[in-house]
Amino acid sequence: MASRPRTSRSRQCGISRFGTVRVGGGLGLFAVALAALAAAGCPGLGFRDDGRRPNVVLILADDLGYRDLGFTGATEIETPNLDRLAAEGVRFDSGYVAHPVCAPSRGGLLTGRYPARFGMDGNLGYAPFDPHEGLPVGETTFVASLRAAGYRTGMVGKWHLGAAPEFLPRVRGFEEFTGFLDGVHYYWGRDIDAGDPSDGARAPITSGSRAVRLRADEYLTDFVTDRAIDFLRGPYGDPFFLYVSYNAPHRPLQAPPELAAKYAHLGESRSRYLGMVDSLDRNVGRLLQELETTALREDTIVFFLSDNGGVHPARSGPTNDFADNGPFRDGKGSLFEGGIRVPFVASWPGRWPSGAAYEEPVISLDIAATALALAGVTPEKPLDGVNLDPFLRGEVSGPPHRALFWRNGLDYAVRSGDWKLVKHEAAPPQLFRTEDDAGESWDRLPDEIERAEGLADLWNDWNHGNAGPRFHGRGEYDRKLTGYLADRALSLREITAPEECQIRAAIGGTPPAAPVGLRATGDDGVVRFRWERAGDPGSILGWEYRVRAAGADWSEWRRLYETTGCTTEALVAGLENGRRHEVELRAWNAAGPGPAALAAATPDGR
Repeated sequence: MASRPRTSRSRQCGISRFGTVRVGGGLGLFAVALAALAAAGCPGLGFRDDGRRPNVVLILADDLGYRDLGFTGATEIETPNLDRLAAEGVRFDSGYVAHPVCAPSRGGLLTGRYPARFGMDGNLGYAPFDPHEGLPVGETTFVASLRAAGYRTGMVGKWHLGAAPEFLPRVRGFEEFTGFLDGVHYYWGRDIDAGDPSDGARAPITSGSRAVRLRADEYLTDFVTDRAIDFLRGPYGDPFFLYVSYNAPHRPLQAPPELAAKYAHLGESRSRYLGMVDSLDRNVGRLLQELETTALREDTIVFFLSDNGGVHPARSGPTNDFADNGPFRDGKGSLFEGGIRVPFVASWPGRWPSGAAYEEPVISLDIAATALALAGVTPEKPLDGVNLDPFLRGEVSGPPHRALFWRNGLDYAVRSGDWKLVKHEAAPPQLFRTEDDAGESWDRLPDEIERAEGLADLWNDWNHGNAGPRFHGRGEYDRKLTGYLADRALSLREITAPEECQIRAAIGGTPPAAPVGLRATGDDGVVRFRWERAGDPGSILGWEYRVRAAGADWSEWRRLYETTGCTTEALVAGLENGRRHEVELRAWNAAGPGPAALAAATPDGR
């Protein structure tokens, strides 16, 4: 498409010419830079003449090691595009996420609230049938608030905040969504939509209600960028929010061969991992180029960060040694710095500094607060994040947060100033001065008891209003809740179903007689099944189902095993969005199937 002509004042009035400016603990050189801009006749430090609200592009990496980028100190890989983004914006040297694993970190990112507020202390599985396994519906994403305020909203890539109908991106604020729902996914088209459809890692990429077929040699990181660029080339007029959620460099370690070959001297795992990071950097470069080509760059805030630290043998097993979180301790899953301190950049040419290193602690929750404030939107619930705009423009000095907090099951941490109190697994609490001891190797608690107690009081006050962990004792939850088909919901609105659910079952013991009393109901495009009878629901070994669309014959009976997490979309195999359908379902065990129950529903066309 043709680029839109626009005179860029950011190139004349930006502050990159002042070199690296360190911001935090006082205005210092930052104030000098602001004064020079004012003297140069740059009004409002980049406010646009038309007063339009800024666009926002949020780029999220997945399990990225802290020291695996050039601007964070990498020596084994060059990342020129992300380095350029950091050079054109603000690098947060004490940038944190709200949780050390994927799903709760993303829940905090999109709500602007600590995940402990809504009890999300653990990761989420791929459970399209489970109305509990997702970001609670009582939480409003800041994206939904932006959309309600007139923003065009889109997402591409990894969701990982629930796969049941009530959790899907298009009901949580995103007008457009292309991506996948699970927390892990294969990268090559030849590996996607192959094998067991209950495996979310191989599930088809979806766009709206349609499955998107990748070419056999198509690489997912490239595909995500292609679709993000399609969104950027969409209709102009309203401001937009775009969430580009890469799954790179999360496992499986699948890199383009030519990129992995660049790092072959570092060993197989490390070379593949760095090849994935290399691809990530190239694709971020493509996004930035598109923003510049279409003259959107000066109107657009770009955030980049990782969802948590890279994997580390201390938490993820001895073979997970390919990410570099140095100089920090541990990695993903840990509340030590390596799990929660991440590469973090914000860039808005002409309004925020260029080449600046902001030293005060900030957290991913601040993105929601900043975006809403700049859009003039009041959040529905109190946010834990802080609007960073006045801090970055030098209007406000000092730390944005009195303290930052974390809860991960029974582990906890709090940082205030340079001091951090950590409780890790069975070990007693430890106190570190993080800026003097990045590796958290010197426990200062024996000599700083009162300081530690003060931090503990802060954490207790914060935690007092939080929800209990929804997924604490996760193994028991999985066995009791996700092991049977109670209140499983299926929807035609977001996902095109795989053709058939073929799953192996591990069944032991002698089951009782066939169950009776199956009931099915349907309305508004959603069919729900509940099995009603006295006794232990564990006596059900599986289900048989068949489907019929309007004007078509019944399909053959197919079997859905109870002991697996099969996707319920398989119950409407091959049906298109908006078509009337009927489903017959019957429970079975070793004695045979029970009576069939029929449900009919007419989708509402959304």
